Amino acid sequence: MKKTPGILLFLLLASFVKASQNADINALQAIRDTGEAAFERNDMKTLESLWVRDADAVMITALGTQYKGFPEIQRALLDLFAIMGRTVVETKAPFFTVDGNQASITMTYTWNVLPGTTFNLTERYRRANGDWKIFLSDGLGGTPGLRPKDEAAIKRLNSEVVGILLAKEAAAMVDIVTDDFVYTNSDGIRYHGWQQSAKILRNDVNQFANIALQSTALIQHRACAQYVLTLINGQTQDVQLTFVGPNWKLAQLNLKPDTEQLAVDPGNRAMVSWAKIKTDGP
Repeated sequence: MKKTPGILLFLLLASFVKASQNADINALQAIRDTGEAAFERNDMKTLESLWVRDADAVMITALGTQYKGFPEIQRALLDLFAIMGRTVVETKAPFFTVDGNQASITMTYTWNVLPGTTFNLTERYRRANGDWKIFLSDGLGGTPGLRPKDEAAIKRLNSEVVGILLAKEAAAMVDIVTDDFVYTNSDGIRYHGWQQSAKILRNDVNQFANIALQSTALIQHRACAQYVLTLINGQTQDVQLTFVGPNWKLAQLNLKPDTEQLAVDPGNRAMVSWAKIKTDGP
């Protein structure tokens, strides 16, 4: 069918929106990675570049101490570095939410200063002049991310899908998939609709040994979770689950994510270059 100019314009706009969404997730991931590395090496100059300079900036430490306004946060970090020296932080399974000019990341982390303890961390961001900057870092996780109800629903679905797949009970997914569900197998072959997908998936899950969550991203009414799948032969591969809202259901299970362009791609595990996020000043 020949595409009309109107359809072509729509496709171009849709492509632009997806690229913009990907850029936001990648920029936030880069700030998170950059900030974590800078904190570990006591690099105050880099940390300063990631924060807003606003009076409502807030930092809550893992010890529960709260600092408000950038000057207080700056002094607190310098004091911490002087006392603690270099430390090691390890974050896990970040959940990214972008909502207009605001964004949040919630995750868990461990800090070698307090071994054996896992903390919750919430970071909130705002966009100014095209750049994302941190304006809140809650090291106790008492502050929710943006759209907490949606985040909770998607996390529950993530957990439910993984449980079903590892239990080799693919048929149990029937109640949580969309009518137009798509399954893409490890060869890149796409199966449309649950009836067709279930037949193939029922056999494929017998090869699944473990599924480890890497990250999740939520934008508008679409969310994407990136996993690493370990097969019973020891091989690993990326997997993406795509959910659609507002009544959240699983829309895609993709064992070969590079075969299609998703609305959000949280699988950016390499740090984005410094120039792209432009964190070179207030």
